[in-house]
Amino acid sequence: MTATERLFAMQRFGMEPGLERIRALLERLGHPQLAFDSVLIAGTNGKGSTAAHLAAMLQAAGRRTGRFTSPHLVQPGERIVKDGRPLDEAAFDALAERLLPHAEAVGATFFEVVTAMAVQHFADAHVDVAVMEVGLGGRFDATNALEPVATVVTSIALDHRAILGDTVQAIAREKAGILRSGVPAWTSAQGDALATLRSEADRVGAPLRTLTRDGDAEIEVRDRGLRGSEFLLKRDGRPDLPLATPLIGRHQADNAALAALTALDLGVPTDDVAEGALRTQWPGRLEPVAWQGERVLLDGAHNPAAAQVLAATLVKLGLRPMFVVSVSADKDVSDLLAAWQDVAVGVHVTRARHSPRAMPIDALAGHAREARLQVRGVHDDPMDAMTAAWRDVQDGEADVIVVAGSLFLVGEVRAACMSERMPPLERWQ
Repeated sequence: MTATERLFAMQRFGMEPGLERIRALLERLGHPQLAFDSVLIAGTNGKGSTAAHLAAMLQAAGRRTGRFTSPHLVQPGERIVKDGRPLDEAAFDALAERLLPHAEAVGATFFEVVTAMAVQHFADAHVDVAVMEVGLGGRFDATNALEPVATVVTSIALDHRAILGDTVQAIAREKAGILRSGVPAWTSAQGDALATLRSEADRVGAPLRTLTRDGDAEIEVRDRGLRGSEFLLKRDGRPDLPLATPLIGRHQADNAALAALTALDLGVPTDDVAEGALRTQWPGRLEPVAWQGERVLLDGAHNPAAAQVLAATLVKLGLRPMFVVSVSADKDVSDLLAAWQDVAVGVHVTRARHSPRAMPIDALAGHAREARLQVRGVHDDPMDAMTAAWRDVQDGEADVIVVAGSLFLVGEVRAACMSERMPPLERWQ
């Protein structure tokens, strides 16, 4: 068994709150987190997109940049990226082999080990700054063992309620755990979530600023459809900054703006902010690909808030989508599916083959029918679902296939569309 296989077998033991193990692991490694600056990005949706934008902006400015995100889509090394280059399979396995004895000594969990692997790799690579996406919550997430020079909290909605709480206020308190006294912070949260973040920021002495209408900054967006968005970043007392992102959807303009505001705080010149925004790539998030010559949109929407954003974007694009859907059993499946009832021509239900968390297909089909979605097929194999959806598009019933509900499903379908090998690793986290 390879080190990577041993590492991924640890997923079955789940997650445990607390920073004691990750701190002990980093201590055994000689505190590699002290070798570079770091930025922590928390939130419910948009964390990865914001991280991708910010990393691209820092790279455009010539800074050696690490980026840590989760989960991966196809290859585990996608989680640990240096200057836009993910770790290859051999390097990822060697790094896991190096850290696993230390991890076993302190009883670290899967995510704690992968976080430490990223930190060690970034130290070895002499990065200047690492952009770290928070995995779950914030207060007890392994990434919170680092001391950031800037923090970001993206939009906040209900997700992972069994762990983070049943209200947006409770979830916001967990996300606020990344805030630090005197460390600049930006957020796009609104409503009760924003009020909670403000209260927590005041408590710890964090200078929290907002990307909201009538906030510290706001944006004026011109949607470019499948070519992304152009927008003006407006800041009090400063000239408007024109920016563009190739990522699709109004929400991606918000994520790009959060990244730009953070990059500017870190001293990145405006020209490099603009160049980085244009260069940003973030696969699996309303990403256009092709399957047997037909257009496919891959989107990682896996909670009700993200599903609603996806639906609104599809309406704005004027598309008639045929969905291919898998959902993890621990998600708010009914509300997620209900978000698509007015936009989906129909759905083909399937399951992510590599994810034991995936809801059984018959149960998911039942939820889909309760959500008043037209179930066009129930498929054990995602590629059978894709073929059936392809026939629907060929017959003129829809004009695009949308794959959504699970990043694990998106990864499997993307690998097939791009003719990439999918490693036979179980997907829990």
